[in-house]
Amino acid sequence: MAAAGAIILLAAGASSRWGRPKALLDWGGGPLVHHLARVALDAVGPDGRVVRVLGAHAAAVAAAPGPAGVVDVFNPDWARGMGHSIACGLRAALGLEPALAAVVVLPCDQPLVTAAHLRLCLATVLAAPDAMVNTDYDDATAGPPAGFGRDYFGELLALDGDEGGRAVLRSHRERLVSLPSPECRWDLDSAAELQNLKNHLSSA
Repeated sequence: MAAAGAIILLAAGASSRWGRPKALLDWGGGPLVHHLARVALDAVGPDGRVVRVLGAHAAAVAAAPGPAGVVDVFNPDWARGMGHSIACGLRAALGLEPALAAVVVLPCDQPLVTAAHLRLCLATVLAAPDAMVNTDYDDATAGPPAGFGRDYFGELLALDGDEGGRAVLRSHRERLVSLPSPECRWDLDSAAELQNLKNHLSSA
């Protein structure tokens, strides 16, 4: 049997700059979080897992029918930040698959991420337990999606606060591989960013 990987889809934040759940923004005629869940399911294949972490707007997000195969986990301490939600999601993934070999962390606000990129992130960290990746946005910045081999699970489970997985990436910079995906630079932290993305897609 192939080594199992998981994608942790983070949808626990308060979306304070939106005033409503960012995960439920319309994307292609449905909630953004469902679009990303389908992309993640395509990436992991039949041997992998997709865990969606819910928090501030858990009832509203969970009430919207989503793709089958995604496992929801509620983080009651979502206000402690992204790091705590990553730890919550990884703990749930390990409960489903104790032999889990790799995990990729995907925020719920990167609508242009592709299954091919997530698949490459997973394949890279599945190749070795000490492998670690982030995404090169091709504009002198990098960030999520980020992947971690099993050697880093202890550090991920200890995460707390808003920094997420960046502290783990920094601590092992010599092992970090950056995989290019300029599309991932588009995230939706505000209505202005959504409009900028729509303008970009219209002009492309």
